[in-house]
Amino acid sequence: MSMKLYTILQFTEILGVYMIMTVLLPAFVLHNRIRERRLVQKFFICMLSGNFYIMNLVFLLQLLHISNRFTLITGTFLPALILWQRLNQIRLIPFFLSIWHNLHRISEGKLGGKTVVFRTLDHLRQGMAALGRGLLYSLKKRWLEWILVAAVLVLLAAFYGVQLLREYGYTASDTPVHLYWINGMSRNNIFIDGVYPFGYHCVIYYLHAVFGIDSYVLMRLFSFVQTLMLHMVLLGFIRLCCRSRYIGYGIMGIYAIGNFLQPSTYLRFFSVLPQEYGMIFILPAIYFVFYFFQERRQEVKKWLLPKESRLALVFFAMSFSMTLAVHFYDTMIAGLFCVGVAAGYLFWFLRKQYFWSVLLTGFLSVMIAILPMAAAYAMGTPLQGSLGWGMSVINGSGNKQDSAEEEIGATVIYYDERGNQVAEPDVLESEEGENGSEPAEGLRQKLARVWDKLCSAINGAVLNEPLSWYYIVILAAMELLFLLGVLFLVFRRPCYGAMLLSTGVFMVLMLILQTAKELGLPELMDGSRCRIYFGYMLPVVFAFAADGVIRLLLWKKNWHRGRNFCSLVCVAASVCLLWNGDYRKEPVENTTLVTNEAITCLTNIIQEEKDFTWTICSANDETQMGLDHGYHYELINFLKDMELKNMESGAEPLIRIPTDSVYVFIEKVPIDYTEHYSESGQTVSRQGAEHDLPSVGGIDMYKGKNRWILMSRIYYWAQAFKQLYPHEVRTYCETDQFVCYKIKQNPYYLFNFAIDYGYNSRKIEE
Repeated sequence: MSMKLYTILQFTEILGVYMIMTVLLPAFVLHNRIRERRLVQKFFICMLSGNFYIMNLVFLLQLLHISNRFTLITGTFLPALILWQRLNQIRLIPFFLSIWHNLHRISEGKLGGKTVVFRTLDHLRQGMAALGRGLLYSLKKRWLEWILVAAVLVLLAAFYGVQLLREYGYTASDTPVHLYWINGMSRNNIFIDGVYPFGYHCVIYYLHAVFGIDSYVLMRLFSFVQTLMLHMVLLGFIRLCCRSRYIGYGIMGIYAIGNFLQPSTYLRFFSVLPQEYGMIFILPAIYFVFYFFQERRQEVKKWLLPKESRLALVFFAMSFSMTLAVHFYDTMIAGLFCVGVAAGYLFWFLRKQYFWSVLLTGFLSVMIAILPMAAAYAMGTPLQGSLGWGMSVINGSGNKQDSAEEEIGATVIYYDERGNQVAEPDVLESEEGENGSEPAEGLRQKLARVWDKLCSAINGAVLNEPLSWYYIVILAAMELLFLLGVLFLVFRRPCYGAMLLSTGVFMVLMLILQTAKELGLPELMDGSRCRIYFGYMLPVVFAFAADGVIRLLLWKKNWHRGRNFCSLVCVAASVCLLWNGDYRKEPVENTTLVTNEAITCLTNIIQEEKDFTWTICSANDETQMGLDHGYHYELINFLKDMELKNMESGAEPLIRIPTDSVYVFIEKVPIDYTEHYSESGQTVSRQGAEHDLPSVGGIDMYKGKNRWILMSRIYYWAQAFKQLYPHEVRTYCETDQFVCYKIKQNPYYLFNFAIDYGYNSRKIEE
């Protein structure tokens, strides 16, 4: 089987089990309670319930140190069965008595096995038929929407999914760190490197532990799963909030493949990273806040009990807590949007019928998220270093290069208002000159300079083109939200108007956050991260603005067909826009940190060899990949043990690897690991092997020229070892870029891998 086909099958399995556990299982349990709701609202409720339960189940079992496949399955399906029984009012005792009675009749020969099988299959047939009728009804009723949803999925697959078939390796240098943390959970050692938001790691670990999917495979392929979910949540949010049925599909098509944003606003979507997974829960939290104010207003007017509004707050609490459980940057964005909501719904928010409910829910959602981390910290687990880094960035004293997650993306290019390329905008100067002799600027001049800074920062950090009208369109759409919001408040559509105002206030806050450095304000979030959120929220801005204009022009409620037609025209306009190749994204070529050949070899080794009978000697990224199947000897440790160990005592070095097979991964053309150098792309050579071993620490030894030196040394070591043992060393895989050698040894008479290969450090010194 080819690696591409195998990758497709692996991805299909991952997507299937994730959707079953986070959407379909909650839908089955909650079916009777949510059957009358809108389909997108059902999706939000089930998705939040599934993710929330999985995260907190794993947290609980990990802190109790009893997490394994049995406890996870029991903790998932037993409560689900009990809840399903209660919600559907099924009496379990008669149900089990009926099963026992039938088994007794079978044992006495009064009931045949064929009859039991037939009845069981008939029940399944009836259930499948009912499900099929429901799906068929939905397809008939909303056939155009389903076609548009499928079109959006195809666009996402064409842009993001194809990358999985081009490059099999990781694209983020911190992936081995996250994989190390997840593998620690497999040994009931959560927070192995210190207390950190582990919600994302809980989900990956759950899929690994319950379904037996290798964690390294999940870390390769789950990126497209979370990218699909991230875009579907955005589409669902627009669909729920807008009154024009089709407006979201045109906006989503432009966002998916339109070439209007900097590549750095979406390049991280190609990697399995916590921040992007946590983005899934931002917009559902905001939707349920909007829904709360809408329903609570009706309850207050009609003197009803706060039933539906409380339910909205429950799902808001779930969603908001998961942003903090996954990544605190996501919580910061969700919090800013909540500030915008408080401003937009100010006249309701300050009333006691709303205020205390929202305040208590926000407090509880934060407590739910930090409780597992607080419990681990109270038990003596220290904080992980990235938390300290995050706080230092918020305080304005952090070094952005110390982040556990390195920036992925292209270099940001800034443009001035005329479209000319300029250096990064400086922080606003003080009111006086350097020597204090120049007079202070007037208010008008200050505002003009601030405006220039805002425009240049958006044009340079977020947009992909130096054309001035791009950022003018964005700012005009933001201004339109305020205008429309006020108009709808005046025309007595308060909830809709407040929603538009809330989004407008939020985008102003996002604009300030994005340009904080240029404005001389404290930089609460690194601009390279902020622009990802800024770009993600732009479809909301344009969808709300377009929907507001359409609704304003077609005011009456019974004019919904006209509104839908106008939104369909917007979809057609977006198709025409994207038909021009100049406005479509170019295929992205990410720099992978593991070669395709290395992933292919690892996959074949796991399938062909018995567990824990093999060792791979390679660079750092494979360190945690095969942890459940075999062993790994890191390349730098291998060379140091051979060349530097026992140097002072004068003893001969000795390296024994106690496995039947040893595989050596060598990049004949070393990859550019997160950085280029002047001679990038050169092959291994004797010149490289003659250099001293790199003396730097961490992953710096695998970057740039250092990687070339290491690969050159191990390559010539392999050639020398092959000459010594020609029958035990064979080429397992070789291309122009990569070679893997397999060394077969007698476990009762192990080789000494420390040999004189001509470039040992001691020999070079002599």
